[in-house]
Amino acid sequence: MIPQLMEKSAPANRHASAACPKRADLPDLQEQWKSEPSLSALGVWLDTEAPVTSGTHGTRRLKFASWKKAHAAFTKHLSDKKLPHLGYQRFRDTLGCACITPTDYSYFVCPYCILSTDSLTFKAHRDACQITADRYRSQKNSLRIGDLFVADWARFAECKATIAQVCSVTNGKVAAEHSAISLSSLGFALNYPTESKTHFVNIFSQAMQTAAYIRSSLPNLVECIKKYNIPVRNIKIWADNGLRNYAILHSWTALFALIPELKGIEINHFVPYHGHCTADANFGVLKRALRDQFFDKGEIHPDTAINFFKTLPHSHISTIPSYILPYQYEYRSWQPGIQSWRTFKINREAGIDIL
Repeated sequence: MIPQLMEKSAPANRHASAACPKRADLPDLQEQWKSEPSLSALGVWLDTEAPVTSGTHGTRRLKFASWKKAHAAFTKHLSDKKLPHLGYQRFRDTLGCACITPTDYSYFVCPYCILSTDSLTFKAHRDACQITADRYRSQKNSLRIGDLFVADWARFAECKATIAQVCSVTNGKVAAEHSAISLSSLGFALNYPTESKTHFVNIFSQAMQTAAYIRSSLPNLVECIKKYNIPVRNIKIWADNGLRNYAILHSWTALFALIPELKGIEINHFVPYHGHCTADANFGVLKRALRDQFFDKGEIHPDTAINFFKTLPHSHISTIPSYILPYQYEYRSWQPGIQSWRTFKINREAGIDIL
């Protein structure tokens, strides 16, 4: 039994039934639509225009706020390719039955990438993305004995909502209903020079996603490191921009007590809106597996989901309690603000500094 993980079982989804469609992955749709040129083009178009997915039983989300805007964009795509147009209602019904729906995509779009390419701000942003990407690849490809590359850490996007949904579709309209599961996961992708394989470590809980969550998860991470006899003297961490605050930075200092031979930690943050990395890809694998295993089976108990995740290859699954005590630390003020910096160095004696 997972300690304190499921404090209260939510009611099963009463709307789940055998009539609910299983959301197809894009390769399945492309295979299904390949015989008709317009639909075949639709499958290719969705690769870029519906990239944001919860990885659950729920909907894949288009980058358009309405069906009409989506259809207009696809019609232009067909015109550019000199292919027959697809009628509005058929377009809507086809995507609706595939559990694809419009959304307000503005939350996911990088505001700098849509600026004019002549803009100085756009050029500075483009250069920052390139420099960061080059640095990431260089570090990953040049690990030395004693280094540990944590490719990223991320969480289920649905952690405060659900990681499972079912859908009903009527006349191309998708109605999603939440099913009974809610989990957070802190995920690590571990690389080290003596082995080419990446180890994925996922630590689940129903706790709030705070710096205390990270600090409470570190013993589980170190247990995996010791299990594989990974020699660690320096740790290089890459994380997305949402994890850049002093409380989270300070939480990493707990690693010094857990790994006596650890000398230093370097923490790098990707450019905002450009932080998708190896750990996020692993979350997609877990969510897809969850969807395939439990679709249309009603309530999913967290214990059942966790035990299923443990059967997947290259995944090291553990849990922490849902009640985590806060910890005290000495707050340090940053000027002009910690969000202005992307790379930090933590030494055992000197504490946190900017690189």
